[in-house]
Amino acid sequence: MELTYDFRAARQRIMDLTDHYRRLKHTQQPVGNWDRILWMEIEAIETEIAEAKRKMTAGQGDHFEVKLNIQLTPVYMSEQVCARSEA
Repeated sequence: MELTYDFRAARQRIMDLTDHYRRLKHTQQPVGNWDRILWMEIEAIETEIAEAKRKMTAGQGDHFEVKLNIQLTPVYMSEQVCARSEA
């Protein structure tokens, strides 16, 4: 069972916090206490949204090499091949 991120609830929470910030700004001066706490919470939710979107688009095992079952191995040239290519 995979839990999905509730984008609608997160965006609604951001709108509520922004509205709360605007209402407080009319009645109080932003001195670094309440305004910083509200903006930190808004930024945390926005980070959660971005992380959830990233996880949705880049699922596990979704890399190009894995999809095509390509094994990448480094190629080393032997001394004999290097000598022939230089001659």
